[in-house]
Amino acid sequence: MTFRKIFVIIFILFCIPHIFAENIKKIDLKNLEGNWEGVGFFLLPVADTEVKITGSANFLYDTEKDRLRTELKGEKLFFTYSDSGYLKIDNKTDSVSWEVWDNSGKHALYHGIAEGNMLKGERYRKENLYEVSIEQVTIDSIDFKLTITKPNGESYNKAVFNLWRSVK
Repeated sequence: MTFRKIFVIIFILFCIPHIFAENIKKIDLKNLEGNWEGVGFFLLPVADTEVKITGSANFLYDTEKDRLRTELKGEKLFFTYSDSGYLKIDNKTDSVSWEVWDNSGKHALYHGIAEGNMLKGERYRKENLYEVSIEQVTIDSIDFKLTITKPNGESYNKAVFNLWRSVK
């Protein structure tokens, strides 16, 4: 088999499905239900060192309370981060609330808005603004970002992840 044929086969197997994947126009919590996995980075507390980690997420939709139960976990060697919480969209106002508890017992509550295929939320901790965004790019892919803005206007990404549906 020639190099050209191998290249064409690889292109067909890996690129074509992404080209024709349907983009999400409006995010729906029910579509997020399931197991996800991915990669990204996280800034280690205190040292502010960027660490590339693998992660997983499990989302379970609660039809009775119309909210999504979230469980996220990231790992790299001896470093483990996990959190769990509840994500809710009020479809009448497109307002979003996401309540989270991390593995060290810290609690956070983000408030925001659903805009198209994105959820945007924010909260203040000490003097810093924490902004979280979740973009459902396709039915099977999510981009997550946590950005911190200091009072002087300086901002940086604390965590960035790309998740895709797990095939487990």
